[in-house]
Amino acid sequence: MKKSIQEYNELNSWAEKIKNSADEQTLKNRPDEKTWSPLECIDHLNTTYGQYIPAIHERLTHPVKGNRDNYKPSYFGRKFTEMMEPPYKSKMKTFKKFVPKKELEVEDTFTNFVNYNNEMIEIISKLEGIDIKKTKVTSPALSIIKFQIGELFPFLAAHSRRHLWQAEQIIERIKLKN
Repeated sequence: MKKSIQEYNELNSWAEKIKNSADEQTLKNRPDEKTWSPLECIDHLNTTYGQYIPAIHERLTHPVKGNRDNYKPSYFGRKFTEMMEPPYKSKMKTFKKFVPKKELEVEDTFTNFVNYNNEMIEIISKLEGIDIKKTKVTSPALSIIKFQIGELFPFLAAHSRRHLWQAEQIIERIKLKN
């Protein structure tokens, strides 16, 4: 789980780099009708965390106790995580509940992202004594998907990398246009 903590710290640094790489207009600009703005990419992550973090907290009120010796994520957990990693090979349709807001402020959006990542770090650091394979969290996207809590953190980190990478690509596209 130390690797997951490191990943979330790195996500915070990456987001800060993105925020400092462009002006407000560029961060709010959509290069075309079908593409999110860089800021919408970040808000999508905030919306996702806003759905998953309460589900994690709810599940951790009654965790399965145990150890994590020799923990390995499930085949599907690994595949879901691999699908998220950038550069992605195919686009995915976003569930309605994860669509970013229309009106966004740069500082608020990035501050919320860092705060959510810090909350993930806090949750991870409190998992001692919890069986991270048997404690499962239901996906807010599809209730038929249940993640082992140990595979959920790498999955959400990969999802964040996917959209931070997307935000960088969009910034480059906008800069090349101008």
